[in-house]
Amino acid sequence: MVVNVVKNTNPISIPDTIDLTAHMDIPATIQNPYPVRYKLVSATYHSGADFNAGHYAAGVTGPALPFRAERAQFFCNDAAITDLPPTDAHPNAITENPMQGDFNATTLYYERIMPASIPMKRS
Repeated sequence: MVVNVVKNTNPISIPDTIDLTAHMDIPATIQNPYPVRYKLVSATYHSGADFNAGHYAAGVTGPALPFRAERAQFFCNDAAITDLPPTDAHPNAITENPMQGDFNATTLYYERIMPASIPMKRS
């Protein structure tokens, strides 16, 4: 049996944050659960007609630094690493196609957004 795999290049909207709270199985004993939200921090992109050939690159978010309000973002394409500056339309530059259509997002990486304060248990 021969399977013909075709790369789907239909554009999709990539959310900056996702909220999975409504999809969690939270015990009824927890009255005010903390939200289960995630922020997009990186993406793997592919350029090429299909997955048997082509080129991969990545959009990544740098570490939090004490002197910066926002974490810097970069486009990593082999040895070339360039800034991905935010725009008014896309404050999270990872959500935008880095090469105006030449690349397609294949894998998205999110990290948990922790609540500002979580009460500590005292023993």
